[in-house]
Amino acid sequence: DWTSDVCASDLVWSLAEAEARVLSRLNVLVVLLAGLTLAAAALAVASTFAARVMGRGAEIALMRACGASASQVTLLLGAEILALGAAGGLLGALLAAGMVRGLGQAVFGTPLEATPALLPLALGGSLAVAALGAVWPVRRALALDPARELKEAG
Repeated sequence: DWTSDVCASDLVWSLAEAEARVLSRLNVLVVLLAGLTLAAAALAVASTFAARVMGRGAEIALMRACGASASQVTLLLGAEILALGAAGGLLGALLAAGMVRGLGQAVFGTPLEATPALLPLALGGSLAVAALGAVWPVRRALALDPARELKEAG
């Protein structure tokens, strides 16, 4: 009977549309959580790097007192944070690849392979978060008064 086929078809389409709406909302939620996670990571990098830089206040002040320019100090601190960011990105990519395999095995019964884009995305993301998180500590380090810092350290 063609009427039951039409009713079944309408039911399937309405279920598919409802599922699409749910998946769309879940996608928004995942993107929002990813953004919040990146913001939290940038704040963690900023506070950690700020503590690291402020602990080296006398060293930075000595470099400035000996004639190092602001750009030279920025280059030194920037190279340090980028090296740490690259190491974190590489470690993160390796951990993510392992987790993808493990979760695939646990959920689907077969290990999943990580996409080739994982490494560049992890490195790019970690370098961007590290660079953004380092802006405030580097600016703060450049604002140090070398004479006062060296007097307090001495």
